[in-house]
Amino acid sequence: MESSTEVIRELKEKEETDVLWKTCCDILRAVTILHGSAWGSDLEGTLTELWYMKELGTDRIEVLRKKIKDALKILNEKGIVTSQKRLRADLSKPYPTEENMHTAKDFVTLLREFGGDKDVIRYRREIMGYR
Repeated sequence: MESSTEVIRELKEKEETDVLWKTCCDILRAVTILHGSAWGSDLEGTLTELWYMKELGTDRIEVLRKKIKDALKILNEKGIVTSQKRLRADLSKPYPTEENMHTAKDFVTLLREFGGDKDVIRYRREIMGYR
C-alpha cells in the first residue's frame, strides 16, 4: 500500500491531465484550507470560492462541480480522505440534519503537500483575510 505522501504526489502529477484529478487536488486544497475536515456544504462552498478566485469560467466550474462525487470516492478509496454521514446542528430547525463529513486521514502530510500551495496561500490571504 502506498503512503499518503506518495498518493498525494501522484495526484498532483496527474492534476493537469484530467478534470477528475484536478477536482481531487482541489478537494485536498479545500480540506487543507478548512483545517483537515469539512462538512459537505462547506467543502462545496470553499471549492466554488477557490474556483472563482482562480477566475475559471462558469462552464468550467460546472464541469468540476459534477466531478466532486467521483473525486471524493477516489480519495476515500486511496485512503486520503474519510467521508461519513453525521448529524449536524441546524439552528433553523428543531432537529439536526444528516450531512457528509469529509476528514483528512493524515492532515500533517496534507499540510506538507498543500500548505505551501499558491492557491491555498492566495485563498487564505484574499478570501479569509489572513496576512
